[in-house]
Amino acid sequence: MTVSQRRSADSGWPGHVTPGDPAWGYVPHSANQPAPWTVRKISVSEMNNNVYLVTSQATQAQILIDAAAEPDNVIGLIESQSSRLDAVATTHSHWDHHRALTDVVQRYACTSAAGVADAAGMPVHPDLKLQHGDSLRAGDLKLKAIALRGHTPGSTAFCLSAAGSPTVLFTGDSLFPGGPGATQTRKISRH
Repeated sequence: MTVSQRRSADSGWPGHVTPGDPAWGYVPHSANQPAPWTVRKISVSEMNNNVYLVTSQATQAQILIDAAAEPDNVIGLIESQSSRLDAVATTHSHWDHHRALTDVVQRYACTSAAGVADAAGMPVHPDLKLQHGDSLRAGDLKLKAIALRGHTPGSTAFCLSAAGSPTVLFTGDSLFPGGPGATQTRKISRH
């Protein structure tokens, strides 16, 4: 299996983009079957947050992960693939991961999802309050929720997998390149 991807000129690891860079794309390839989905990513805001778009090759269903900021850039990413957005998943309730969420949900009237323990901290009341093991589905796409309490009480990773394709894990700030993300003590996470 080979992977088609764009490398950023300023980074040694694949998939790194900075605000203003073109979208990075990932398409799993297999000699036996066409790719079931694509993943595209942009980076937004002064926080250099990642926004991911998963698009089904068969149905054009789309799920956005972390509508972090800059609604016009997020909408541009969505529209570059399809004029529809079926769902938006948020990895955690920190402000820098959902500043464009209200604009995106209003524009596309899509399903919103977040970890159950972070639901109250979201600017849009999630349609789906996910617990460990729950799934978010859109067309033939399925993201499995993996609870990662620690960064926030409801931090959630999303696992994308399909037969014959590599598994992709979207971790929010629970995992950074080179190591674990910031975690909080019980006392701090209550504030």
